[in-house]
Amino acid sequence: MTRIDKFCESMYKWCCTMDMHYGQGNNSFPLPRYDFTYGGSTDCSAMVAHCLNEAGWEVPKTIWSGNTRAALEEQDWKVSFDDGLPPRGAVLVNYQNHVGMWDGTHIIEFGGDPHYGYSTYHGWYDYPWDCYMVPPAEKEDEEPEEDMSKVVQLWPSNGATSQKYNLHKFADDTNGIKVMKSGKYLDVSGSEYKQGTPVIAWRSTSGENQRFVIKDRGDGMVSIHPKAAPELCLDVRGGEGNIRDRIILWTYREQRNQLWHKCVNADGTVTFLTALDAKLALDVVNGGVPE
Repeated sequence: MTRIDKFCESMYKWCCTMDMHYGQGNNSFPLPRYDFTYGGSTDCSAMVAHCLNEAGWEVPKTIWSGNTRAALEEQDWKVSFDDGLPPRGAVLVNYQNHVGMWDGTHIIEFGGDPHYGYSTYHGWYDYPWDCYMVPPAEKEDEEPEEDMSKVVQLWPSNGATSQKYNLHKFADDTNGIKVMKSGKYLDVSGSEYKQGTPVIAWRSTSGENQRFVIKDRGDGMVSIHPKAAPELCLDVRGGEGNIRDRIILWTYREQRNQLWHKCVNADGTVTFLTALDAKLALDVVNGGVPE
């Protein structure tokens, strides 16, 4: 599956199946602009930004219709002023008021045409759009080079800021686990709550896939569970406890590769040491900073 496929799937999921409400965090629309939970709230440009990020492009969540074009050009998207139908995955831009996307057969948008309602999935109409942003071509079997700064792994405990986390408490009593070095958060990749899904470091979205429940298991041990799928937990892949072992989701079974020593540091941050080997810490490659 290409990133274009993932973008189309993400837009359909959030616009058409998640009961989202309109919000911009201001007096006119007081609901939050970036609450990507079931029944949450957002606006058109934040919707596009969130779905692009889920698909693998890094786009600031602060974009609005007036700077969407510039943000996507930085990701090697091409601008088109063609009056014909755009290619699949294109982002449709009206510089003043609105953005949406075209999945090849339908416009998917949020907070768009008042005749259709906030979340819309319908045939082509001319808003009018000022331009289309066309995604880079990708092959189905093309494997993009891995961004190592996303990787969460085991690494020898050394007190580095790539192994120190600030716990951000949300109103629902869950935790955002923020990497001290980069400010990125531990994140369930693609919001895919199933066994084997990688846990990665990603820019803050306040989304449900960045919210975790930390459960006390006694003797200084904890397990870490995604809010949306509490039956799963952070798990050391392979269960052996070797350097560079990746962190994934797996069904919680009280195994040692699913337990962590939660150590509070002098600066108030926490470090998580695997129960497999107290010399190995939960680590983000280069602290989440691209090299």
